Amino acid sequence: MAMPASAHTYWTPAAVLAEFPESNHTRHECVDGELLVSPVPRVAHELVVTELCALFVECVGRRRALRALADLRLTADSLVQPDVFVLEHALVGRAQWAEVPRPLVIIEVLSPSTALADRGRKRRLYQRSGVPEYWIVDFDARCIERWTPEAYSPDVRRNRIAWTDPVSGATVDIDLPAFFASV
Repeated sequence: MAMPASAHTYWTPAAVLAEFPESNHTRHECVDGELLVSPVPRVAHELVVTELCALFVECVGRRRALRALADLRLTADSLVQPDVFVLEHALVGRAQWAEVPRPLVIIEVLSPSTALADRGRKRRLYQRSGVPEYWIVDFDARCIERWTPEAYSPDVRRNRIAWTDPVSGATVDIDLPAFFASV
């Protein structure tokens, strides 16, 4: 589970980046001053992330649909690295993560070490930051939980889920049983 490194330290994005400038074996994020540290994901997690990113890239292009590792700052005291996210506008090579605007959709794929943070702290951050859609992919349960900013509970999808890009009108439409069977 993603656990705080110290209950006595209030972590800021600047402190996280200074303390852990590049880490190949763990993910370092902070939400509301809490440091979240997660190990390298399992293979199934990465296969799901890769497939989802490919579906979104096909819909909106490779400069708008991105996958971790990115250091997104949705609030002054948060630094998150979503598994997959889609932006309204294409990124250019000189862009800095701190300049990236709020994504249109954020997707986190659950793993045993991240489930609590993904469903709790990070979900609440995404909702209060106004991220229009937040998907939590539960590979083991073979479902996707869809959250919107105003939702008190998720819209759990087991058969099909779709997302329409508000910019181009293109749609990602996923047959979930077929998707989970393929990864």
